[in-house]
This record gives sequence, C-alpha cells and structure tokens, in this order.
Amino acid sequence: MDDIYNLLEKMAFHEEKIMELYWAFAENFPEHSKQWNKLAEEEKNHAFIIRGLAHALESEELKKSFFNVHISEIESAIAEIKKMITAAHGHSLTSAEAVKAAAGIERGLLESSVFTVFKTNDQKMTEVIKKLTQDTKSHFEQLGSFKFS
Repeated sequence: MDDIYNLLEKMAFHEEKIMELYWAFAENFPEHSKQWNKLAEEEKNHAFIIRGLAHALESEELKKSFFNVHISEIESAIAEIKKMITAAHGHSLTSAEAVKAAAGIERGLLESSVFTVFKTNDQKMTEVIKKLTQDTKSHFEQLGSFKFS
C-alpha cells in the first residue's frame, strides 16, 4: 500500500514541477503569460486531484487494480523538469524553446499513459483519470496554438 501512496505523491510532485516550470515561462515570456499561467493553474489542480486519489484507495478493488509503474521513470522526468526550471530562471530559453519543451512534457505524459496506473470499475476514479488525460491532451493542443513574432 505504501508503494501506491508513494507513486501518487511522485505523480503529484511531478505535476507541481510542471506547474513551477510554466510559472517561470509566464514570467519570462509576458507575451504568453496568460496561457502559461492558465496551464500552471491546471497543473496545480492536477496535483491536488492526484493526492485526492489516496482517499479512493480504501477500496479493496482499487488496491488490487494497482499495477507496476516505474517510480524511477517519474523521478527521472522530475529531474529533467528541474533542469528546465533552472534554464527558465536563467533566461536561457527562447519562447519557442519553452513551448517545445512544454509540448514534450505533455506528449511524454500522454505516451507513457501515466494517468492509467489504475484499472478500475470505480466510476469516480474513471472520471478522474479521464479528466487528467483530457487536460493533458488539451495542454498539448494549446501549446501548438502559441504564436511567435
């Protein structure tokens, strides 16, 4: 059970690091600050939602539905995002590079299917997973709509 809670905490922390990165991009690129701040707030909400999943884990069915997710992969992604945050604070990225980096993060989340770590018939859990996945797809699409001068 501790493994599940550890995984959820790593996933939430990952979302918070993405939020921190997007806030740094908002500060560095005022021409897109509204979009970056919106994305950051959604990532903050994702972290809150993921932490809230722990309450659903009291169900025996959900305990059994947990399957192998490599926490080391999430930790590796967090380390990469931390490097990007440092680069953002150092103003060493252009606006286009920031968008490309963010799109890579969102695409990576979609390709890894990180939000599908539970297979469940629980309606609430299914809705939460669906929302996280839809939001991530939306973020990826929104990043494609950024315009550069």
